[in-house]
Amino acid sequence: MDQDSIFNGYKYQLREILELWEVSPQTIAEIVSEIESHIAEGRRENRDLADILSGLGPVDQLAEAYGLALVLGRSDKSEMSKSQRFRSSVGNNLWLASLLLMFSIMGVIGAAMLIAGVGGAAASLILPFLSVEVLEPTLRAGIPQLVLFVLSILAGILGWQCLRWLRVNVRMARTAMWRNRKMKAGMRPRANHSNGDNSENTSNSESTNKTNKSVKLRVVENNCSNHSKDVFSILVMGLLITHAILKIGSAEANERVLESVIPIEEQSELQLIMGNGAATVEPSADSNIYIHLEVEPKRYTDDGDNWSPLNWFLTSRLDDDNSLMQAINVRVTIRDDVVIVRLTPRGRSRESRIKESWTVQVPADIHVKMSALAADIEISGIGAGVEIDQGYGDVTIDVPAGDLDVDLEVGNIRSVSGARDWRQISLETTVGNARAWVDNRKMDFPSPPGPGNSIRIEGRGEDTIKLKVGVGDAEIRFK
Repeated sequence: MDQDSIFNGYKYQLREILELWEVSPQTIAEIVSEIESHIAEGRRENRDLADILSGLGPVDQLAEAYGLALVLGRSDKSEMSKSQRFRSSVGNNLWLASLLLMFSIMGVIGAAMLIAGVGGAAASLILPFLSVEVLEPTLRAGIPQLVLFVLSILAGILGWQCLRWLRVNVRMARTAMWRNRKMKAGMRPRANHSNGDNSENTSNSESTNKTNKSVKLRVVENNCSNHSKDVFSILVMGLLITHAILKIGSAEANERVLESVIPIEEQSELQLIMGNGAATVEPSADSNIYIHLEVEPKRYTDDGDNWSPLNWFLTSRLDDDNSLMQAINVRVTIRDDVVIVRLTPRGRSRESRIKESWTVQVPADIHVKMSALAADIEISGIGAGVEIDQGYGDVTIDVPAGDLDVDLEVGNIRSVSGARDWRQISLETTVGNARAWVDNRKMDFPSPPGPGNSIRIEGRGEDTIKLKVGVGDAEIRFK
């Protein structure tokens, strides 16, 4: 078969495939004319027809490239109606909006997983070594620590891979947008004008580069695998040793007595935060705050049978009572004009296992604010006001004057005030009685229907009395 017959067959197949793409006859003629010009140029360079056609590529791929370019966007606006151009524009905008939404979601997920992985891995190595005052309970050393580390590493790897996937897809989207712009600008696929030798050299070069890259990747993977095994083995041994070290027992102790003296300068309020036990607050002989605290082990709750998956990861370094008693300390914090006194460590590991007996002497002109879980509280001689927020227990107050604000869930409030007048008295019980005495005489008020009771009295003084009980009685007496 001569070269003219081969070329005519090539052009015939090209026309047939372009007709399948619904390309107009005028455009087909332009494409064939362009191919003929390219063939003629190659023949003038004394190149063989087979090499020229090989440079153009298979006829079906060439026709497909032309057809796809014409379908995605034609530069000749006369071939596309206004409605078609509008639909094409809307479709492109919707495609871009969907890509933006998907990329945003994947970016957030990838970044969150990467941050969580890095943070979790760091936490698994640091948390078991933090002091009791900083974190209690903490991550259990040993196998739970190793599990958290491995899960964190996996999460970090997944997040990193997600970000890499996002990066690749962003590049692909940018490439597609670039192609669309070029196609709308009238670009058609370029014919390969290089000769057969150049094509062969390029192919060999690319093959060599790919081989070298493959070999390098295999070497890197083998090195990473070997190093990963060593690091993993060292990590497991280190975590197991850490678990053994942290299990060393502490010194024995059954009871402790803590004392503290707090000099008062310009402070006007004392905040005492306690757990379970008892507290007595009375006036001091000078301008200092004196704290005497006795603590002893006593379990108020039994959570031994309650198990959850979280308990497997968390542990208390104060599991035994001796360790807990040695860790207890009084922390004093001064913020502006407020003195805050509380016990450390915080949390249920202390509050549900320790009985606290506080004796606090405070200047009479200092406002006292207290909070407790379950305690019996007695306050006397304080004239600058008292606030109490408590869960369970009884509250007894005997003060010469000042505001009273007591909120008790379960228990009884017995209060005595030496104030001659008041601005407002408010007694409220959900289940229980509310009583008020003035000059040793009980004041009678109509009881509302139901198990509770409430009293409201307005006066002309300065003190405000507010007693609120969920279940129990509330009582106020004026001397």
